Amino acid sequence: MKKWIYEKEYENIFCCGDLHGNFNKFIDTLNKINFNYNTDLIICTGDLIDRGNQSLECLQLLKEPWFKSVLGNHEQFIIDYIETLDPLLKHDVQLQHMFNGGNWFYLLTEYEQNLYYRLIKDHMPLVYQLDTLNVAILHAEYPHLINDWNYIDQAISNFNFSFLWGRKRIKQNINIPIKNINKIYVGHTIVENEFNLANITYIDSGFYYTNNLIIKQLK
Repeated sequence: MKKWIYEKEYENIFCCGDLHGNFNKFIDTLNKINFNYNTDLIICTGDLIDRGNQSLECLQLLKEPWFKSVLGNHEQFIIDYIETLDPLLKHDVQLQHMFNGGNWFYLLTEYEQNLYYRLIKDHMPLVYQLDTLNVAILHAEYPHLINDWNYIDQAISNFNFSFLWGRKRIKQNINIPIKNINKIYVGHTIVENEFNLANITYIDSGFYYTNNLIIKQLK
């Protein structure tokens, strides 16, 4: 799913890389750039949870009017766990999630798990797009077989995996611009500094262990 952000509703708009449970340092970083919680907006590239020790605090950010995030592959683990009915497959999802830092989720009650599942489903689309700047934010990559944003709906329907897990473009250095979109910001793949491939910019700096969050001002 893609959701729109209407720029006129905010004084300043920023985007940032994956948070991975590093809540306190995230707030410290916002305060250092004089982020205005009443008039500004920040959009995260997903993976709010796991690895760091403040996953719940980061998920609670989804309730704030100044914060938005796209869906990351780590949130998808929670969706898959809740929606999988087969006990063996459900256990496999749990093990994979725990291997990737998701132990905290399985210490919650079933009621709490379902609350956070609903929060993720309601507030984390695959893509956010700004209406007039024509800029998009997604987690991993735009499918490498499609180089036109006009096919975004088909891309979401047929290449969902790429939005959450893909690394083909950066691994194969596919420096081909995506037509009909000015800029796409992505996370997922850790880079030391922001990295550009045509009009795609990678901004996941491994914040949970570097404490260095890449923030880009869009408006």
